[in-house]
Amino acid sequence: MRKLKSKCGISVLFALLLFLVAAMISMVVLSASVTAVKRVHDDGLRQRESLSVSSAAKLLSECISESSVTVTSVTTEVEGEEPETIVSYATSGSLGDPLRQVLAALPGETRHEFRVRQSDGTVCVFDFQINPNGSYEDPTDPYKIKGTVRQQDGEQVVYLSAWIPSTPMPIISTQEIEEEHKTITTSVTYYRWNKTELSTLGGRS
Repeated sequence: MRKLKSKCGISVLFALLLFLVAAMISMVVLSASVTAVKRVHDDGLRQRESLSVSSAAKLLSECISESSVTVTSVTTEVEGEEPETIVSYATSGSLGDPLRQVLAALPGETRHEFRVRQSDGTVCVFDFQINPNGSYEDPTDPYKIKGTVRQQDGEQVVYLSAWIPSTPMPIISTQEIEEEHKTITTSVTYYRWNKTELSTLGGRS
């Protein structure tokens, strides 16, 4: 009769039930902690990426506005012969030579990219297009540059626009050498994108 009335089995079942509840609560707490740690880690990565991209975009903006390209075209015409033209470039600033290559590739190639290596080793890419015939919104705004700055394989984006305040006009001079029946025409055009804008919403309209 004592065995029939024993409550030891019920105690064991109750203990197992409490252990199961405690284990489930522990799993929920552990999962929430892991999720919170992952979220903090991801937020930190996004913040560092955003700072890196913003820093690279600011550096590119300053370098573009401080750089210039001067294009000199000299055409020699001799009576009875085909004219001969020689084009030369003079640059200034840290991005003068890359911008020279951009101008030299026109009109066939309008898409380019510049790369900026940060102090921590990360690389940000400025992927842009240049429109020599007028900007994408205003045909009287030629040679406008528009593009995005981002880390390689990154998600954070800064839009960078650069434009020349007034249409580059060539300064033309002509020299005639009568005894050689020769005419030399020199054309000098100055390019400087000293107006820039940074945005996270799509750039200057």
